[in-house]
Amino acid sequence: LAQACQRFSQAATLCLAMATTLLRSPSLRRSTSTKRLEALPKQEESSGHSILSFGAGALWCCPVEYDLKLTIASAHTLAKSLVNAASVEAGTQDHQESGSSLSSMQRCSEVVAALLRAKNSGGFGSSMSDRRPEHTSARSQSATSPELDGVNVLIPEAMPELDGCCWTGDGHFDLSPYTGRSPPTLGHIVIFLRQVEQLAEKSSLLVVSSSVEKRAVVAVLVGAWFILAQGLPAQTAWARILQACPAPAADPKLAWDRFAPTFARQGTTGETSLTVFDCLCGLEAARDRGWMPHYRMFDLEEWQFLREKFDATWIIPGEVLA
Repeated sequence: LAQACQRFSQAATLCLAMATTLLRSPSLRRSTSTKRLEALPKQEESSGHSILSFGAGALWCCPVEYDLKLTIASAHTLAKSLVNAASVEAGTQDHQESGSSLSSMQRCSEVVAALLRAKNSGGFGSSMSDRRPEHTSARSQSATSPELDGVNVLIPEAMPELDGCCWTGDGHFDLSPYTGRSPPTLGHIVIFLRQVEQLAEKSSLLVVSSSVEKRAVVAVLVGAWFILAQGLPAQTAWARILQACPAPAADPKLAWDRFAPTFARQGTTGETSLTVFDCLCGLEAARDRGWMPHYRMFDLEEWQFLREKFDATWIIPGEVLA
């Protein structure tokens, strides 16, 4: 019996190693992503941003340039692209065809106002020291009670609920010496999905913006919407994300889609670093196996209590706690 258990353990370890190798294979990722990429329309790029629609009237304004600063001129250019992208998603060519719809010029003015407020709250290349977390979303109508057809700009990294899109250590660890990029927690993902759903219902247009530094984090958040809200496979979600983001660098130390080990002081990434696609595969597996309830039903208080009290999380609810 002992020998049988040992052989089973060795076989299981081998299978896990093979699966991990396949998932982390750059050639496999490139081939699967490229196949799905060919079937998807290319997203519009403007003012150093690439625009991706992820449903529910929401657009991801993803920066593709470093040290990008939003000016009034570039805000108008970007607003025009956002309005055009929203029109394509809605299947309309001209907002002026209906008397109840705003003209394109008026809609662009609304979007410009929302973008400039987003800049003041820490988006579009502003430094972290300039950010004001109390302004979690910039609105073209009102900062407290937006109109139902208003324009909202959501900046995940400026939301205090998302802790700057960083793991805080849950009161157990001091993470100040570690500067590496970390993925969002499950709590961050659930809060983001609820925010998008809530704001999309109140907005004629919802724009999610991110900085280059937090591109990978927001890619996981947007990918989570594809997987948990729309039921898409992880590979499809990743292929769509690549429509808005540049292809990751071949050098793992320079690839934007990799996360540094949690307690690595240098914050560098390598071949074995966790990737955005790894996170999406984990969400897909949890969804398909019933390990994660619907994000509307997810108990955030219980999840946070376990992390803060015991530094633990359910891997498989009711069975595996780690």
